[in-house]
Amino acid sequence: MTFAHYENCDPMKSGQIDAIDQLMPFYVMDVFGHIQFFVGIFVAGIFAASLGTVAACLSSLSAVTMEDLLGSCMNVKISPQKGALYAKWMSVGYGIFSFSLIFLVEGRGILQATLTFNGLVGGILLGLFSLGIFFKKANVKVSNVECEKY
Repeated sequence: MTFAHYENCDPMKSGQIDAIDQLMPFYVMDVFGHIQFFVGIFVAGIFAASLGTVAACLSSLSAVTMEDLLGSCMNVKISPQKGALYAKWMSVGYGIFSFSLIFLVEGRGILQATLTFNGLVGGILLGLFSLGIFFKKANVKVSNVECEKY
């Protein structure tokens, strides 16, 4: 809908926006800017949706770390109460780490940073899947050595 609205006038070429990431906020300001409070409610909705997703990701990341890394790989025995406390602190740690990554992508767009990160992770995952497909004797030790190369 946004692209159809700007079919005859490209905001990038006219210099109204600097990056394609700015198209949706520009559209909201352009079309609904005259409606009082609408732009603020729209931005609040976007933030609420993204923060809910971020909270779910951080929670699942800490839960997977607790269960798979500490529980299965390292055989660490932790009570459920301490495990919940550790998972909460891991969520805080992962959140601080994620927030610190903002300064790495500050000058570039978030789309470019996401594509770069997916390229880094995707290459390693492709190598691990290929290792598992083509070599029958591949196991956890071999895959750990493969990941440590990068």
